[in-house]
This record gives sequence, C-alpha cells and structure tokens, in this order.
Amino acid sequence: MNYSFNTQRLSMRLIQQGDFDIFERLYSDPKTMRKICAPFEPKQIKQFFETALQDNLTPIKQRRVWLIEHNNQAIGLQSLFAQQNQSNHADIGIMLLRQYNGKLLAEEATIGLISFGFSQLKFERIYAQYDSTNYATHRSTQKLGFIIEQPEADITDKKSTKDKTQYISSYVTAEIWQKSLPNHINTC
Repeated sequence: MNYSFNTQRLSMRLIQQGDFDIFERLYSDPKTMRKICAPFEPKQIKQFFETALQDNLTPIKQRRVWLIEHNNQAIGLQSLFAQQNQSNHADIGIMLLRQYNGKLLAEEATIGLISFGFSQLKFERIYAQYDSTNYATHRSTQKLGFIIEQPEADITDKKSTKDKTQYISSYVTAEIWQKSLPNHINTC
C-alpha cells in the first residue's frame, strides 16, 4: 500500500532514515513540547525515531508516522496510532516547526491525514487528545467537527504528584467526516 498523500500545499510520506533531523528539532524544542510533555533527551529521541521507523515497516496499520513537507522542506510530523483496545480507532498527533505555525498548515495536514485514515486505512473513529490550555488545537478540532468525549480529565504528571494537567479527548467518526468534510482544502 502507498502511504503517501498530498493536500493542496503539502506532501506527506512515511518517515525514512534520513528524517532524524526533524525528529530531533521537534522533540528537543521546549517551546514545541510545552503542551505535550518535557522535551526528550537525545537518547529518547533516537529510540523513538528508531521505533517509528520500524512501526512504519510493519504491514499492520497499528502505528504510522509521516513527514510533512511544504515546498520540498520538512516542516513537521504527524501520526496515527491504532488504539490497542479498538483497532479500528486511532489517535492522531501533529507537530510543526514553530515558524510554520499560524499559517493553517497544521489544519491542512490534519484534514489530509484524517481523510487518508478513513478512506485508505479504514479507521472508523479518530481521536485527538490535548492539553486543555492548547487553545489552537481546541479551535482546530472544533472547526474540523471533532466531538468532545470527555471535557476534562485529571491526569497527574509522572514527575510530580502536585502537577496536574487537564486533557480534552475529542473524536470524529468516518460517517461524520464524510458529511462535513471541509471542502475549502483539496485533500488526497
């Protein structure tokens, strides 16, 4: 199966061995990681990159990580991870280099990946889970038709029992997506 796809301005392909630099730039940047978790140490980045490469090689649709390119420049990463208890449900994630935020590229990449996930990978439901203070992600998921499943859930940070982060879990189904597919962006 070909896992590459395009939107009007972006190209997405599965990550390859030569894509370590973008992994390192994103996962080590404190500002990019501030709403996700602490920046990764170099050893963690290398290990996560190697795991993602191996996951992309398996024929099962469990975990995939794509490189996002704009004008032949790597600008970010996005992923779909099948949920362990529901193999037809997936979690979506996206990270862009900071200079590409605010240009609707994240939304365009997300639309492309959701469309690909439903049409090609045959997922039935795609979840977005994010920090409740990540207002950009909240606006974007609402605009794309995601339904909030649990408004806020307390999850204690593993580093300190004092720190609590509120997460929002929302989802979109294939059926809802087909009815409300944003048509302002040419996908797949």
